Amino acid sequence: MTLAPGESRTVVYSPADHPRLRLPSPRVWWPAGMGGQPLYDLDLAVSVDGVTSDTSHTTFGIRDVQAPVNADGARQYRINGRPLLIKGAGWSPDEFLRWDAAYAEHRMRYVRDLGLNTLRLEGHLEPDEFFDLADRYGILTIAGWECCNKWEGEVNPAGSGEKWTAADHAVARASMAAEAARLRDHPAVISFLIGSDAAPNAQIESGYLEALRGADWDLPVIPSAAGRPAPVTGASGMRMTGPYDWVPPGYWYDKREGGATGFNSETSAGPSIPTMDTLRRMLTPAELETLWKRPDAPQYHRSPLGHVLDARAVQRRARRPLRPPGRSRRLRAQGPAGPVRDRPGAVRGVHPQRQGHHRPPRPASSTGCSTAAGPRCTGSSSTAISTRTVPTSARRRPTNRSTSSTATTTAR
Repeated sequence: MTLAPGESRTVVYSPADHPRLRLPSPRVWWPAGMGGQPLYDLDLAVSVDGVTSDTSHTTFGIRDVQAPVNADGARQYRINGRPLLIKGAGWSPDEFLRWDAAYAEHRMRYVRDLGLNTLRLEGHLEPDEFFDLADRYGILTIAGWECCNKWEGEVNPAGSGEKWTAADHAVARASMAAEAARLRDHPAVISFLIGSDAAPNAQIESGYLEALRGADWDLPVIPSAAGRPAPVTGASGMRMTGPYDWVPPGYWYDKREGGATGFNSETSAGPSIPTMDTLRRMLTPAELETLWKRPDAPQYHRSPLGHVLDARAVQRRARRPLRPPGRSRRLRAQGPAGPVRDRPGAVRGVHPQRQGHHRPPRPASSTGCSTAAGPRCTGSSSTAISTRTVPTSARRRPTNRSTSSTATTTAR
């Protein structure tokens, strides 16, 4: 092969032409909890007149991922032919985008030890080392674009509302091609969300899909996390109905309301009170004293009084009289309506209403479902990882360096 100065050319090596590329008994890569994570090394070298001109090294895994929309309209993942129950959380990067490999590995082990198997990355996609860690630890990743900013403005009036220019379309296609090229060989990557709270329109979607095809992307492409379809990719198979607060256990077991069924791409157990260790790092001694002596006093590091993220409002709701256990009420949530009975000790007045997209990290919570629950038992519980629920032996970091709000999935 001869290249002119500055020329680029795509070279394809196929098993038909190079039989050594065919692996008769490949070591298959599995997510954590389903098997091992064997990886292969691929080294390439280019020589000019017998002298090495350039080299390249990559690591890859062999696995098959499918994610059709099932009869209930929910996205159902399968890996290597087996049904995959996704138990996930959302990963938030460092606030100043500082990368610390040791810290990231500690958090990846934490995710695995919590029994999770998936992380959703929305918007800022971490450096290559993050996905190398995910490959090694068997933590699946669902990457995608961020909601509510300029890049959803064309289709999401509730976001920034900015319309795209011709230059924006070119940037979007180039961004999609670049991300696809660097993510496609990682076995831990199982999808890309080309929309979050909104799905792309026909023009934007076609640009994304063209870029993905050009990068040889062969994984599922999801139009949105919020259940909104797109012209080409069709139904999302996901929903983003919350809840974003504590709800009675019956909400999850009855499988009738919003996020209790199907693929719940985002939910949480609601706001939580930080640990004293975190409060001491966030607040001055004077602010700490004010916090307990005058809890209604305005402070910089706290949401406004009465806001859904205001822990004081949650505490006040929790102190209200309990509803009699046998009395049913209707939860305000999207999805089919149905009565949900409070269990003894249930907190009254906390409803799964979505008040905003960006929230602070939440504590872990989990719910399960069994095959005895029948075909409506299609979702796993959500789990959110709090920024400061790290072992005391971990090095101290600024807040907002962890995982936050979550993703769940379907299993039949």
